[in-house]
Amino acid sequence: MHMTFWSRSIVASVLAALVSLSFTATVNSQDRSISQLLKSGSFQAVDHSKQSERGKPILSFPCDPLMSVEQERQLLETLSKPSPLKANAITTLNSLAQALSEHCPVVIDRRSLDEYGMRIDMDLSKNLLLDNTSKEPVSNEQSVDQPASNQWWAAASEPTSNDHGLSLLGDLVQRLDGSDLEIVLYHSRVVITTIEAAEELNIVRMYEISPLKGLDSLVDTITQTFDPDRWEILGGQAMMRRISTDQNDWLIVSAPTMTQLKVQAFLNRINQ
Repeated sequence: MHMTFWSRSIVASVLAALVSLSFTATVNSQDRSISQLLKSGSFQAVDHSKQSERGKPILSFPCDPLMSVEQERQLLETLSKPSPLKANAITTLNSLAQALSEHCPVVIDRRSLDEYGMRIDMDLSKNLLLDNTSKEPVSNEQSVDQPASNQWWAAASEPTSNDHGLSLLGDLVQRLDGSDLEIVLYHSRVVITTIEAAEELNIVRMYEISPLKGLDSLVDTITQTFDPDRWEILGGQAMMRRISTDQNDWLIVSAPTMTQLKVQAFLNRINQ
């Protein structure tokens, strides 16, 4: 009885206290994983008392008071579509955010950039993929604070794929690679921030892992395999805990969005 009450108290405390929410695989692997996750149903709106089923995707949801399961799903769906970004027309962080704002809500974490001496006009051209079809001029004068002529909420059609064939998220990861910047989903927006700030945001997710309750090594396997230097066991800030209630077994993970996507893909795979 005491254990049941204590377990419920932990869950309640986690949900009440949550105020928040790079990738070592290849960009193409990222694209496939995200698309498969969206198709699998892991991010669909769920009854939080419902259990995951053996052979099906592990149910999970964000613990962000300003982002619902549906809002997160819509963001991920947009990011999994073919990238509409022009390869040669976007060469700075500011122009990247401006172009991205036409498709989803986006924020540049300027405070974190300032702390590390980064500027919104920092050059990203070294990570561009070749696209000989793009002839648009480069403009570094626009600010992400200025409204775009075609904002995401007014889009009338599906984005057109660029020749490089990446998803929008894969394209963003490619462009930011090596810049010490990272993409996170936080408060219903895509946030471009520093790697250090992403790890401090306390992005928490709950996974219903009842079919995996017999795997005692689950936590160790994840922390030793996926972004191992991010977890607290090696001095990082990412954390993972298992708790149980009368009906559910939960894996609670505090880690940046890209790490969370890896955890979700792994759990889905071993539950097959």
